[in-house]
Amino acid sequence: MSAAHVNAEHTLELRVRVAGRLDVDLFLGPGCTAIVGPSGAGKSTLLAALTGLIDVDEARITVAGRTLDDRTPDSRAAGVNLPPEARGIGLAFQEARLFPHLTVRRNLRFPVERGGRTGTPDVDACAAALGITALLDRPADQLSGGEARRVALARALAAATDLLLLDEPLGSLDEGTRERILPWLHGLIRNSRVPTLIVTHRMSEAALLADHVVVIEGGKVVEQGAPLDVLPHRATVSSLRDEEAENLLAGTAGDDGHSVHIGSAVLSVAAHDLRPGEPVTVRLAAGEVIVGLSRHDDLSACNALDGKIVAIHEVDDGRLAVVDVGVMLFVSLTADAVAGLGLEPGREVVLYIKTTALRIATAR
Repeated sequence: MSAAHVNAEHTLELRVRVAGRLDVDLFLGPGCTAIVGPSGAGKSTLLAALTGLIDVDEARITVAGRTLDDRTPDSRAAGVNLPPEARGIGLAFQEARLFPHLTVRRNLRFPVERGGRTGTPDVDACAAALGITALLDRPADQLSGGEARRVALARALAAATDLLLLDEPLGSLDEGTRERILPWLHGLIRNSRVPTLIVTHRMSEAALLADHVVVIEGGKVVEQGAPLDVLPHRATVSSLRDEEAENLLAGTAGDDGHSVHIGSAVLSVAAHDLRPGEPVTVRLAAGEVIVGLSRHDDLSACNALDGKIVAIHEVDDGRLAVVDVGVMLFVSLTADAVAGLGLEPGREVVLYIKTTALRIATAR
């Protein structure tokens, strides 16, 4: 992204080098950037360097034109190196890491009071954004796992005057809790007023949450761009570790209470208690999608989507196809199915999806 075409109030410019671990040079615009890559690639190291939590050999970091760190041979800011609490950065770790002896309200206020900067977000507004207002006076050690994770996200938001960093914020959650947190996380990122970086090893999360994707391997940036430009061609880099490939989609509930609008597509779903117009996230396992070459009206699957194959990748248990149906969908196939149907990039197909295969989550 060219610096000439981006408002400086919403940019992140960084040059960070940690010997043997990280060597990156990035200019990022507004919105959310997903940092993806295999384990040990340097993703979490990058976030730690941004926050000032680790020593670096070389760094130049500016957010919205404000210099946080400038320790380079041609330093422009006389060796500036702000301490973590003065950088205006909110960070949510892979674990909640709350102070158990403090209430939720005191946990949210801690980074605000510690940082001592003006313009800090209102704690009550941050609590409302994550749906934890009713929890503000509860001790942190009395929270469920999902509640604690939302509190941790709200605390990061409260601290983020200039930059929000999320280090696999859903990584250690069970699937049910992760499913309930996703709508809140999606809403937080969509409504954030500051640039956001999220580290994830799940391609589905990057596709749902990010406006820009950066792929890191061996401590270096190997690819970056819009999700639709990058993810279809990096399908084996960072997700699919041990998890089943899945799709995450953002949509709104239809007026009938059992349909979801995602872009130009309308999907019938098994849920019947949706509120018209409310935001929802949809989970769909890649193995639950049936691929056909033409339309059929005599199938039990209620949803049929016309699409075009973008890419097909070899994975451990077969093939993973990326299909453009107005949004990008991952589809798991066997090698025999790919050969038998003559599937290849550019081939037009029809995807059939049962209503019961669509898992719906709301922010309620």
